[in-house]
Amino acid sequence: MSRSTFLSLQRALVEARRARMRNYIEQTPELERYHEEYRKDVTGYDVPSYPEELMQRVLASNVVYVGDFHTLPHSQKFFVRLLDRLQERAELKGRKVVCAMEAVPSVRQAEMDGYLAGDISFDEMLHRVRYPQTWGFPVQGYREVLETCGRWNLPVLALNCFPRRREDRLHRRDIHAARIIARAVAEDPE
Repeated sequence: MSRSTFLSLQRALVEARRARMRNYIEQTPELERYHEEYRKDVTGYDVPSYPEELMQRVLASNVVYVGDFHTLPHSQKFFVRLLDRLQERAELKGRKVVCAMEAVPSVRQAEMDGYLAGDISFDEMLHRVRYPQTWGFPVQGYREVLETCGRWNLPVLALNCFPRRREDRLHRRDIHAARIIARAVAEDPE
């Protein structure tokens, strides 16, 4: 396949994902501002990233923030592969890995903990956290993340919140998530 054909195909796939995403999320001026900030932060790159380099940087870090494209299950599968590789690495011995997930509201932490402990089923946890109403994106990728965390016995922090004011809602959600992560790091800096 030629490079131009590949790039055309890639652009078509990205546009199809964007169209699908617009079906999940109400398009607001706030979301447009948020997206524009994101686009400025990630536009362009200096050099390609290689898996081993990524792993070395992850292992050298105390906090690693992995974002995902919510409607793309392969995005969550990347995170699953990263978790598996992290847990398999000898350098990780003695280091604690804690995951955090935006897909579950922080007020529903107990329900997610119950699922990870095996006290409730995945479907029951989805029902209790009101997944279709509070997140609603395709669940399979997130299920794989939680199953992987359960397999490795990794705690998972619920990060989401629902600010009452519509303006700056995304910004407030980011601040809420950052506070949860900062609190977890302060409680256990290693």
